[in-house]
Amino acid sequence: MDKMRKFTFTILLLLIANIAAAHTVRVRLFDGKGIINTVSISSDSPVVASTPEGLVLADGWEVKATTLGMLLEGGPNPVELPGPIEFSVENAALPLLTVKANGLTRRYRGKITISPLAQNKGLLVINSLPQEEYLYGVVPGEVPASWPYEALRAQAILARTYSFNHLSPNRDYDLVDSTNSQVYMGFDHEKPTTNRAVDETADLVVGYEGKVVPYVYYFSTCGGQTEDSGQVWGTAVPYLIPTSCSAQLAQDLSDEEAAVAYFATPQATYCSRSSVGRWEVLLTAEDLAAITTGLCPDAEFVDLLVTRRASGGAVLEVSVTTTKGDFKISGELNIRRKLGKNGQSLRSSFFALQKQLNEEDCTVEYLLRGGGWGHRVGVCQWGMEGMARQGASAAEILGHFLPGTQVLSLADECGKLK
Repeated sequence: MDKMRKFTFTILLLLIANIAAAHTVRVRLFDGKGIINTVSISSDSPVVASTPEGLVLADGWEVKATTLGMLLEGGPNPVELPGPIEFSVENAALPLLTVKANGLTRRYRGKITISPLAQNKGLLVINSLPQEEYLYGVVPGEVPASWPYEALRAQAILARTYSFNHLSPNRDYDLVDSTNSQVYMGFDHEKPTTNRAVDETADLVVGYEGKVVPYVYYFSTCGGQTEDSGQVWGTAVPYLIPTSCSAQLAQDLSDEEAAVAYFATPQATYCSRSSVGRWEVLLTAEDLAAITTGLCPDAEFVDLLVTRRASGGAVLEVSVTTTKGDFKISGELNIRRKLGKNGQSLRSSFFALQKQLNEEDCTVEYLLRGGGWGHRVGVCQWGMEGMARQGASAAEILGHFLPGTQVLSLADECGKLK
């Protein structure tokens, strides 16, 4: 019987490994780093450039954007091609490609594909690799590798779920390497502890009612509690609801007095170790004038009020009273951008307003007492750290922030993490 169990367990591990390997992720590199006109490709091993002309070997390649497509340099003669060009490494125990673009140099597993963007907007650089190897570069990009191990396991499961839900053969790529998807830094950012967390959670994802969840979101810091996706984004999801970042129940902070009182009282939360668990921003008369000018160039500022909140406390609408009338600023992200200062958005829309007088110049100012960083829908990453520090498992952490969910296997959606 023991031999049979051992044999069955071995077959199960092989099945999970094969399923994980079957998922290839295509990541657009250098997202938000400007237009890329030149890319250099090299490796410690021979590089294969797969082009419409056939396979060519060389030690280093450089691809330049041209009006007709791309210029491939590195072989005996430069070749102008419409693209795409795929680069890979042959005969290496650990095949890595070094990619240089826009002053950045990074090494990547898998393959690199370069193609021209339409309207002469530079080059599109895509890294294709197995999903599990992609996660090696994501988990330490999203959270510090020094965090408690169960928090790293939880992050690996979240990142795998997110990437699995974004696989789409109908697009040129599945994800980007920035916070617009998940932070992916490539091979040089990998850490042994986070790689182990990925390996030990291989094929595990977040599930709801026996199926992989269609939506999973996470962010840096909630500041005390999370938000309802339906109220913040207009799409209600049963497990994306307000959750306290503590052992207590979430409070209804849709009332303005309740929100003001919340920020006036110290809160013991799982994410209290985050440097942005609490923050303050002072909007001076100059800042308020700039906000008003952006709404109505000929108006002067009169007053600023919060007019609508989500039950988790996020400000969803503010009213700016001016000499030309009242103007509404709506939407969590829009409010963060409009009320930010010095070119920086507010860290979150979870804040309370305090009107005060600047005694030096007798002008009105508004102190924003806020908490958290990000949209605050889903899983609080610093909350994961705090729960893991208190002994919670990855499954317990995810179940807390995503009520009603379980950790399932892609190989068997009825399997749960022990």
